[in-house]
Amino acid sequence: MLLEFWTVSTQYSGRAPPPAHAPEAWAHLTLLIGLTVLIEEMRHSWRSISEVVVAHQSGSLNRVQKDGGSSNGPPWTAHMAS
Repeated sequence: MLLEFWTVSTQYSGRAPPPAHAPEAWAHLTLLIGLTVLIEEMRHSWRSISEVVVAHQSGSLNRVQKDGGSSNGPPWTAHMAS
């Protein structure tokens, strides 16, 4: 019975059917890709946060322009100026 199914499935598709563990492999691959994207996004966010902290500690965010934004940062950091 199994041999008949194998023969029929390979004769119509031209190749063997995928192994039984294929869905599990796709799930692992999807999880790996998702975790990689998440880690890269976290690294990017952490870099942005640390740049703002360093700029604030060095005093470069204390120079406020007339439009309310700082000279080296986005406008929403203007309230950090002394």
